[in-house]
Amino acid sequence: MTPCVLLRHDEPGGGWHFDWLMARWEGDRAESGPLICFRTDVRPDEAGVIEFKCHRLPDHRADYLHYEGEISGGRGSVRRVANGWCIIDDEEPTRLIVHVTLGGIPRRLIGTYEPDPHHHAPLGCWRFVAQDLQDPSSR
Repeated sequence: MTPCVLLRHDEPGGGWHFDWLMARWEGDRAESGPLICFRTDVRPDEAGVIEFKCHRLPDHRADYLHYEGEISGGRGSVRRVANGWCIIDDEEPTRLIVHVTLGGIPRRLIGTYEPDPHHHAPLGCWRFVAQDLQDPSSR
């Protein structure tokens, strides 16, 4: 299992979003490499969220697994709203399958890249479908 975290990113203009970050390595070692990062307006760890869209961002520094506070360059601030563990089953340019436990809810999330001409996210728009692993029909 690898660590993951959900941060609320408050922007300077008053807006906000969540940054969902996942490590690709075993254990909790900050020196082990960059984090997969998605920007989303919903919490992927809430039980009622079955499907959500997000934007993939460039990989982030592993420091964000533990960091809370102001972000350099006047980009706002972040605070942790959930943390947990994940297992990345499949990572491809257009698909990501991950088992994640954030906020105590174990889920299988299947993400697919979706071209969207209205958004210019650095690594594209994505749609995730969630399956709560406690529900036998989702296996």
